[in-house]
Amino acid sequence: MQTTSVARLQWAIVCPMLLASFLAPSARAGVQYNLTDLGTFGGATSYGFGINSFGQVTGAAYNSANTFDAYLYSNGTMQNLGTLGGDHSEGRAINDAGQVIGWSYISDGSQRAFLYSNGTMQNLGTFGGNRSYAYAMNSAGVVTGGSQTSTGADHAFVYANGSVTDIGTPGGTESSGFGINDLGQVTGWAYTSGNLYHAFIYDNGTMQDLGTLGGNQSYANAINSVGQVTGMSYISGNTITHAFLYSNGFMQDLGTLGGNES
Repeated sequence: MQTTSVARLQWAIVCPMLLASFLAPSARAGVQYNLTDLGTFGGATSYGFGINSFGQVTGAAYNSANTFDAYLYSNGTMQNLGTLGGDHSEGRAINDAGQVIGWSYISDGSQRAFLYSNGTMQNLGTFGGNRSYAYAMNSAGVVTGGSQTSTGADHAFVYANGSVTDIGTPGGTESSGFGINDLGQVTGWAYTSGNLYHAFIYDNGTMQDLGTLGGNQSYANAINSVGQVTGMSYISGNTITHAFLYSNGFMQDLGTLGGNES
């Protein structure tokens, strides 16, 4: 199921060189960082979840009624994207065309994935259930996430050219898409026939199970333009998880920084 809670921040912030903060200290010497307060819609809290190469940001901001709405921050202005008729909405990702995806409540209180483009928030519907949510989008506006079926199980989907496709599972009941690249390859997690979740790559109609690092379960978060995938997996013993990089058919254990998990 969709989890919408995040660590509480008093203000959404954006740092255009955020990834540089992970570089070695010697590589950061002399670099100046600027944090910009994006504000709110009159409430106490806002969140930033996605940023594109032009510095446009999306996330969610509270208003004075203590509900929150998706926003598009651009050129110093936070634009309220509204909802699909319910009380809350949240932007999760933005591409370089300024399209935003995320989720919104509708008037009956259930949740729907949306695509915001050219001033319009489009409801991406469900597969017969009561909820859907969008997590990732590529530069062409192709979207992935999860959508509930009539049986109550969530299935990963791909939205493209006005059509939503159920990309299924490798034999289990549920799946969800969390990353998509410009080739339209999708990654995320899916239950196997043994009721264990595994990372996958979906490409040209085929869902490939990426396996694990020796444990029972794995989970993928992102995929780049050459089809490399990152996420986490249980290692042997199924009590500890490690980050992985999947590339050229091999899942590499990225280890830790001296602790037990990564």
